[in-house]
Amino acid sequence: MEQLTIYTAMVGELDYAEFTLPAIEAYCQRNGYTLERITDPPQDKRHPTWQKLRAAFLHDFDRHGTCLVMDADMLPLPWAAPIHKKLSDSRLSLTRIGLSKRARKRFTELEISESYWFNDSLIGIPPSMAAFVRDTYTHTRDAETIPYAEMAALCRKLERDRIPSAAVNVISGRFDCLVQKPSQLERTDLLRLHFLHFAGPDHKKLELAKAASKRFYGRLARGSA
Repeated sequence: MEQLTIYTAMVGELDYAEFTLPAIEAYCQRNGYTLERITDPPQDKRHPTWQKLRAAFLHDFDRHGTCLVMDADMLPLPWAAPIHKKLSDSRLSLTRIGLSKRARKRFTELEISESYWFNDSLIGIPPSMAAFVRDTYTHTRDAETIPYAEMAALCRKLERDRIPSAAVNVISGRFDCLVQKPSQLERTDLLRLHFLHFAGPDHKKLELAKAASKRFYGRLARGSA
């Protein structure tokens, strides 16, 4: 799996990607990974984040095996470890960070059991789970899971298909460290972490991504000195 392909969906104007994308590219280059960007908007009126699941249609699983989908609002730190070692070649890989009060309420309304409350900021898709992800995309209407779109859809389908939650390969939270305010960029344990994941509205993500890029990469954006 060392020849890993990472997909990231960048649909529309994502200002923060000016700062996160160079870090993602540098991480892929360091580890010999291939980076593919999904930029086409949905053909229907569903939320753009659904396009992350298009990786299951685009990737050649027969030739390249497991792939990883990474949110565009994540920033790999310069010392981040190779993630392919944390993925499974037979099980879906997801993270499990705490859900907000609003998300917990919505997941409960959707009758998703707490053991299935996963996060899809990182999705490792092995060949055996490609059809599962494609079915989730094809057979779920956006209105069913608003405002948590594909994340809630994946969790709900796991449970409805009676795939044990314990069968999901959980990626370490060190690869999905939620950052909601600038002071968190001063954490004393940063050397133990791998990826930062910016939370909040897009203007807040932009502020955080800009500050993190300057702090950890010594530049403000692509092409800056």
